[in-house]
Order: sequence, then structure tokens, then C-alpha cells
Amino acid sequence: MRTRDKQVNIRMTKKEYQQIKKKADRVKLNMSAYIIKSACDKRITIIDDFRNFHTQLTKIGNNLNQLTILCHQGKTTSPNLEEVRKSLNDIYEAVVTVLKKYH
Repeated sequence: MRTRDKQVNIRMTKKEYQQIKKKADRVKLNMSAYIIKSACDKRITIIDDFRNFHTQLTKIGNNLNQLTILCHQGKTTSPNLEEVRKSLNDIYEAVVTVLKKYH
């Protein structure tokens, strides 16, 4: 049985519709879910560069896995992690900037 059994019809301009649709698409929600979350005072945070964060973290994770394998194989004993540290620091600073923007 559906838990949402009430229907509300609203009217809006084409521009308003497009704005809401665009916001809902950005957070990967359908319009109903987006409007309900917005109206019920649930915070909706959009992080424009999330894919960039994810890509960078994935690359760092892959690099760390490769270094771990090389260490276990005895092919290296003291890997230089300076580039990884710098990348993680850059990501950390970007996350802090985003959080300050939304809070």
C-alpha cells in the first residue's frame, strides 16, 4: 500500500517549473520527492563538484592500493607519499570550502 495517498495539484509558470525541475535533477530526485523534502524543511545540499571529489578520491585510493601491493611484494620499502598527502590536503580544503558555503 502506498504511504503517500494524498495528491496536491499546483500551478506554476514555465520558468518556475524549469527551475524546480533543474534543482530536482541536480540532486537526483523526482519533482515530487524534491518538493516534499523542500516543503518539510529538510536540508537539500547540492555539491556541484562532487564528481570531481569522487574521481580524485578514487585515483588516490588506486594509487595507495598499488603502493601497498608493491610493498607486500618487496619491490619498494619506503614509498614517497608526498603527492598523495598533497592531493588529500587539496580535497580536504575543497570540502571545508563547500561546507562553509552551505552552513
